[in-house]
Amino acid sequence: MKKYIITNESKVYNGITLFKIKRVYTGSPGGWIENESNLSREEGCFIYDDVMVFGNARVTENAIVSNNAKIYDNAIISGNAKVSDNASIYDSAVVTQNAIVKGNAIIRGNAKIEGNVIVSNDAIVEGDTVVSGDEQIQYYTGGWKDINKVIQFTFYINYIYQESNLYVNGKHQVPIGVSLYVLDKESKHFKISEEEMYKNIRIVDDSNKPLNQDIHISRESKGYVYPESENIFVQRNLSECVWYVSVDKIMDPFKLCAQCNINGKEYTTAFRSDLNRDRQSVVTLTVLPTRVFTKEDMDIDPLLYPVVEKNVSIPGGTLSKYYLAFNGSGGEITTFAECEENKEFYYVHNGNYQSISTSTDQSISYRFSDYYTKNFHFNNILPIPVISENHERSGLCFWTYSIQFGVPFSSSKKEEKMDCVIRDQYGNGANISVKTDENNKLIFMLDNEVKLTY
Repeated sequence: MKKYIITNESKVYNGITLFKIKRVYTGSPGGWIENESNLSREEGCFIYDDVMVFGNARVTENAIVSNNAKIYDNAIISGNAKVSDNASIYDSAVVTQNAIVKGNAIIRGNAKIEGNVIVSNDAIVEGDTVVSGDEQIQYYTGGWKDINKVIQFTFYINYIYQESNLYVNGKHQVPIGVSLYVLDKESKHFKISEEEMYKNIRIVDDSNKPLNQDIHISRESKGYVYPESENIFVQRNLSECVWYVSVDKIMDPFKLCAQCNINGKEYTTAFRSDLNRDRQSVVTLTVLPTRVFTKEDMDIDPLLYPVVEKNVSIPGGTLSKYYLAFNGSGGEITTFAECEENKEFYYVHNGNYQSISTSTDQSISYRFSDYYTKNFHFNNILPIPVISENHERSGLCFWTYSIQFGVPFSSSKKEEKMDCVIRDQYGNGANISVKTDENNKLIFMLDNEVKLTY
């Protein structure tokens, strides 16, 4: 039974390449899987929306997963179970029978959710816990004054890393997460709002002292946040907030910790405390200068060998598509681009031959079956609308379109330089200028000095 196919549309999540699926008979899209073993082809199970299933995780039988849920490691979703609403199931957890997991809930460890159980509202089930019957599991939100006991106080970039690089380019920020697991006077777990955490928690150095004034801490992201802050926390039932760290000058590596005061007692991640579950949580950041890109960092082949389509829109119309991007050899990811969209920067009319070069849009992401429309205006003829795929690969896209149509014995020419910037995940930029040569091929220059194509 081949109820779905794995398409060529892909994305990378935490270093893992995932592929979009779609139904065979209806063509409707599904979620994302790492390989065929993640979703059974038998019975009625399926994944929808932006669901991601990877690792050794399996969705089987009649289970349905939707709304951005994540299933990974050795987790199993089976029976008539339903998982949705940003829930995360991982480790060796099992959700089966008629169980429902939703609302940012987390099931992990060797936990098993079965029967008619509903887990929601940022709840977490872990360890060797088995929850069955008709039980409903959820947590409530309280204020800072409601905290009676601190079980866990941690500080990290994400659940894998405690170290990162930080570029001095005016754009890069490293996200730092703070999490609390607290109980009220009745020993019930509850969550603290972000606002309460921002008001009561301070970022300090590893000696529990105030930070160097050249280290900037913000609650707001500027756009170039790396590592990514999405799903920064592995334990979704913890109270959590994120700060963004940046610097504007070169300095030695430095360490950050978190500090707060609860009921007159100071808690800090800089030192180990007497709490059994407390641990030292220190983030180390190494400051790097703005990266200077070279030709070796650029993806050259799409510039040398553009995608060429013949007889586009009218007989004889030729469309060439160039994609500008980093090659990733140094770990850089093409993340953003800056250019003037839909700008015709070159035109030539030479007798019966006419050609135009143009930018398209600023998008750099691969998008399956995404089309762009450009009206090309040539002398003495009506505009020619050209429709073609524009993002069949990642990178900033430029088009040239030529036709054998014009007024004999006449000529004209317009030649400009097209300037643009492509940036990596840290906000480091490569300044590129684009021109058209006498053979109507695009020439790309790095920093107006280094020719990327010949």
